[in-house]
Amino acid sequence: MNDINKNKADKADKLLEALSDTDDDMILAADPARQVKRRLPLWVKIGSAAAAVLVVGGAAASVMMNRPADGLVQPEQPTSSEAEATSDSSVPEQNITAEVSQPESTLPMNTSVPDDNTSQPEQGTLTADENMPKITAKVEFGAMGFEGYLLNEMSELASGNPWSEAQNITVMPVYKNRVQKDGAGGTIVTGLTYYDIQNELKTLLKDTAARMGVTFTDEEITDNAYSAEVQQEITEKLDGDVPEHYFDPTAMKVVTSEFTIETDANYVTDIEFTEPIELPFSLKITDYDKAVEAAEYLMQEYSDLLDMEAPAISIDGGDYYYSGERSPFSVSFYDSAGTPEQDIENYFMNNVRFIGNEYGDLWIIRIVRYDLAAELVGNYPLITTDEAAEMLKNGEFATSVPVSEGYKPESYDRVELVYRTRISDENFIPYYKFWIDVTDEITAQGWGYDEPQKTYGAFYIPAVRPEYLEDTPTYDGSFN
Repeated sequence: MNDINKNKADKADKLLEALSDTDDDMILAADPARQVKRRLPLWVKIGSAAAAVLVVGGAAASVMMNRPADGLVQPEQPTSSEAEATSDSSVPEQNITAEVSQPESTLPMNTSVPDDNTSQPEQGTLTADENMPKITAKVEFGAMGFEGYLLNEMSELASGNPWSEAQNITVMPVYKNRVQKDGAGGTIVTGLTYYDIQNELKTLLKDTAARMGVTFTDEEITDNAYSAEVQQEITEKLDGDVPEHYFDPTAMKVVTSEFTIETDANYVTDIEFTEPIELPFSLKITDYDKAVEAAEYLMQEYSDLLDMEAPAISIDGGDYYYSGERSPFSVSFYDSAGTPEQDIENYFMNNVRFIGNEYGDLWIIRIVRYDLAAELVGNYPLITTDEAAEMLKNGEFATSVPVSEGYKPESYDRVELVYRTRISDENFIPYYKFWIDVTDEITAQGWGYDEPQKTYGAFYIPAVRPEYLEDTPTYDGSFN
């Protein structure tokens, strides 16, 4: 480690030590929400129960290593014939005409609002730019669990991702993350500060409020900066050696009697209702058809908030808890009025998700606008899924799944084209995401349990052609 990096690491260690010694009541009094946002890694997909309120964007759940004690006792696993007789858990294909080519599974696609004028061509529309710079494709994972699902079969998992191989997409945009954060304190490392993007965040906050029928003055907007008292205590504990910009705010909000609207420096806006809204249905939906019905209701009820030319319903998730009980589907929307490439971008970077509380009442509406944090680098040519599959079989992948060193899968269960949009990513790059049944593998590594379902893990291959990449990920046997 060079002296500069060592000095940064020492500062981070001192900061964490100071924060751990700071009076909790004092910090919480400064702003409880701020503490959660600073201390929880936002990218972590932390299991279906908590994912209902914490995961940004599309639903995903991770198999956690530290499971509760009651999660270790499992019901007896039924035979395959018994499962077929007692469970109707497979997810029907979402209503789209594109043919889906997936090995041994059917990938549910997005449910678009019926409109003959918004049908999309089944082919790519972009041309690769010339003389594009190389980009970093290193994939980093957080420190909690691994990205995986518990399922009887992969076909049970719903995905609203509008990509399909039939679209023949050969080029996709790559974006620079203008507000890339460091891994520890959430400080922007691109040269921008909170104050540089403050007006953009304020515009987003006001626009969201206006679509909820609320107007307010600038004086009514508050931020989540630490109080002077807390700043002083942290400064003293660090002997004045506080990282630059650490005390900058990370979000702004406005509070009404009905809800709080908060926009953070990741361009994510949460509308949190003071009293959760009781709907004609519960948002803890484990039946796919009922999830679609709920989405249709929400699309009509909140059409002004969605403000989309051609809103597409996205039903995601539907995996299982360790007990064998199915977890709820998530309901979100994105605008499908553009090209196939734009639809994919919107699904990952510009969407609206409806989140229920533990009773299934509407608690939070989350508006993700990562597209506003993105600065176009250029349009890059892609490898094919067949080429990506060969790389997968050669072990040239990135994963958080605890597989053995040298692991080289011979097959996979599903593939999709995705964008990774972690706050610490330097660029937003398209990847092929392969889902593989890793039940036997993780059991052999000591991570498997006697669960009634299989474990499917996520493996990533950069979709951009390798001649444009630096730091291409290769799994080294490590586990987060």
